Order: sequence, then structure tokens, then C-alpha cells
Amino acid sequence: MPPNQSLNYTNPKPNKRVTKTDPCKFCKRCFPAEGLDQVLTVVTRRYGVVGTKVLLCLECRRKEFATYSESFPPTVESYMDTAYGGRIVPRINEYEARLHYCLKEDQLRHLHPIVVRSVRATPDPYEVKLYDEKSILKQARWVHGGDVGIANARQVFAAQGERVELPPVGPVLERRNKIRQAFLMRKVYASSKLPQVRNYVYTGRGNFENIVDTLAV
Repeated sequence: MPPNQSLNYTNPKPNKRVTKTDPCKFCKRCFPAEGLDQVLTVVTRRYGVVGTKVLLCLECRRKEFATYSESFPPTVESYMDTAYGGRIVPRINEYEARLHYCLKEDQLRHLHPIVVRSVRATPDPYEVKLYDEKSILKQARWVHGGDVGIANARQVFAAQGERVELPPVGPVLERRNKIRQAFLMRKVYASSKLPQVRNYVYTGRGNFENIVDTLAV
């Protein structure tokens, strides 16, 4: 397993019934006290006091963040890599969209991915859809109701037995972006599961140019 932070939770007891509900501060309706539909704590600016905490449902969180948008972290922004000599756009595939942001395939349909084939070294080569990670985060914020909703979705998915991981950060993220962009320029995709790519991304070992030249066929 890559050294990303995994979220491990105990699966809920079967047939557990949720009886407790909590009200939304804005719409006043009540919602289950757990799961994807629960109300979540949001720091709102609606009352003119910075730092006011309120419990909001999904729809009210969407309205709140439509008015007071959340800033994007630098990890999803494109950037110039002076060593590589080009602009790098962080991109992720469908599996990573679910793994990191709890988005299902049908929730990605209106987005516009780049479609490329996997390298020949991949067992049973296939077509891969690569999405701008910033657009994935934007979609996840809408689907789940902001960053707080994404965090809650990760807990819910993990509790249901799904594998969930936080997005990579630091050198691992930089190396993933760099080698993914290099392969994309050759119109191919190399999975991080391939030993050479995995070794480079997660340890920094291996010659970047040789890996790309060897696999990008």
C-alpha cells in the first residue's frame, strides 16, 4: 500500500437503525445524525461574525459555499516546473476520484477528461480518463457539500468497507504529477502500480527520463 494516509474505520453493526436526528440551522429541517445526509459543522460568515459555527444540511452547505466559496489548495493548482521545463496540471483517474474524493462514475459524466491508452507494459492495456484534479475537487465539494462534506464522505465510505485515502502531498505528489505529465505528453498513461513508476513516485529512486523512455511505447 502506498504511504498515503489510509482511513480505517470499524464497519458499523449490521441492521443498525439510526433514530437520532439533528436540525439544520438554516432550513430548520431534521436529518439523520450520521451518514452522508447528516448535518455538519460549518464556520459561516452569514451573521457578520467571523468564526460563527452552525450545523448545516447538504443543501444549505451548498448555498453557503456558493455565497462564500472555499479557496482551492495549491496541491490542485497547475504550476510551472522549472526543472522539467513545462506547466504541470495535476490530473487523476476515475479510481483516484473515488479513492480520494468519494465520487462515483456517474458523478463525473459532465466533466471533460483527457482519454489516453495505458502503456503496453500494463497487463491488458486499456483506455484511461484523466481529469483535472481541481475540477474533481470542485465537483466533490458540490456533491458532498464543501470540504467538511468530503471529509464526512470519506468516513462514511470507509465505514462501509471501501478503501479510502487522502490525496498525496509533498514530494510524492510532485513526483506523481511530473511523471504523469511526461507520459501524457507522449499520449499514454503509466499506472503508479507499475514497479518502476511506483518506485519513482513513492521513493524518488530511479532515473526519470529512462523510466519514461522505456515505458512510453
